[in-house]
Amino acid sequence: MNEEVGELDELSREIRKIIDNNKKFLERVMDEDFEPDEPAGESEGEVFEEL
Repeated sequence: MNEEVGELDELSREIRKIIDNNKKFLERVMDEDFEPDEPAGESEGEVFEEL
């Protein structure tokens, strides 16, 4: 049973790291200076003619 508790503790630590990393990422994305990538097909110089 001690092994199971140790494994659960390790998994809990790893999950907390992932959640913390995701929070940091979301904070960066939600920052006012964040500039998203251009949607596909709308980059400069890319022109499509209608048929």
